[in-house]
Amino acid sequence: MDMIPFGQLGLTNQNPDYLNAGYNTEGKEQGKERMSAFSLNQKYTFIKLRAMSASPLFMGGDLPTSDSLSFALITNKEMLACNQNGVMGKLISEKDSLEVWEKGNKKC
Repeated sequence: MDMIPFGQLGLTNQNPDYLNAGYNTEGKEQGKERMSAFSLNQKYTFIKLRAMSASPLFMGGDLPTSDSLSFALITNKEMLACNQNGVMGKLISEKDSLEVWEKGNKKC
């Protein structure tokens, strides 16, 4: 799975030409500075799926400027224990855009 896109995303590039055709972007941040648009429920769902998938966790937003909820979610001891146990959850049911996942470890 990919990064955790919570908080401030995209870094400000001081060079105004960085999006122009022909500008060498290799090794340079691209895109516009913005805040994550996830709702509260989307953040909870996102982090729970990351925990159950045993996916590597890496923050995509700017950690020092993260809001307190985002920081609490990514540092939650139970979520981290669930994620770090190395057991991946599995999809057991899917109907009408609703998924039910199960993970054998009771810590999750």
